[in-house]
Amino acid sequence: DLEISAAFASGYLPEELEAPGPGTYERVLNLLKASGVEFSQLGPHPPCRTSEDSVRVRLEGGWSDVTLHSGAKAMLLRTANGSWLLAVLPADCKLSWKKVRALHGKATRMATEE
Repeated sequence: DLEISAAFASGYLPEELEAPGPGTYERVLNLLKASGVEFSQLGPHPPCRTSEDSVRVRLEGGWSDVTLHSGAKAMLLRTANGSWLLAVLPADCKLSWKKVRALHGKATRMATEE
């Protein structure tokens, strides 16, 4: 497949090319571990719409020392050409749409539930 060959040539790992789904969480954990990134897991917890809700749910669940900065948010994006992007960033940070769209096209947007 020409698209996959181009992705490998640009340095993507095979797991970075897989479509989002139930295994995405495990793939992100494996990528973090393989990269030697220091992190701790604050979950699982029920899905939350906002990072602030996640902090509230964690505190109610008995986790101590939880702040907005201690969490991460995952944002699923759809690019102009129909590709998927999973942006994972600290929960207290905002995604720079200007930078994302400069890299992936002006029509890049948040994925919908459809």
